This record gives sequence, structure tokens and C-alpha cells, in this order.
Amino acid sequence: MSHLVALSAALGPDATLISDPDITASYSRDHAPFAVSAPPFAVLLAKSATEISKALAFANENNIPVVTRGAGSGLSGGANSDAQSLVISL
Repeated sequence: MSHLVALSAALGPDATLISDPDITASYSRDHAPFAVSAPPFAVLLAKSATEISKALAFANENNIPVVTRGAGSGLSGGANSDAQSLVISL
């Protein structure tokens, strides 16, 4: 089972999980001009602490890097993801 399918099952039907590369690309970086990034395999638009907790537990169990993201307005590359990452938009 793919990570995307398993994560979706773990989060339940009410979770907003985005995997469309055209959309995930916009969540892949902040405004740092020098930092490397790639679209993540998924973006969770978090709605609750419970949803975040489930996503973090899943990521931990599956060794998936997690990037938390606010507005993406930083300048240090702290919100940049790679292709194996799960981005949690807060």
C-alpha cells in the first residue's frame, strides 16, 4: 500500500489531503532564493490537533519527513520540502 493511501486511511474521510503535483508544488518552499525544494508527496490541510497528531504518528512510524508550514513567508528555507515529505499546513 502506498504511503498516500495508508495516510488517507489513517486520517479518515474528513481530512483534506492534497496529492496533485500542480497544487503540492505551491506548498514546497518558502521565499528563500537559495534553498533546494521539491513538491512533497502530500499536503495535509490540518483542521484539528487530533488530525495533526495522527499525521505525525503515521509519519514517525513510516520514517516520513514532515515539514510544518504556516504562511510560507519565511526567508530561510525552513518550510522547504522534498519529494518524500509530508507538508502539514497549519
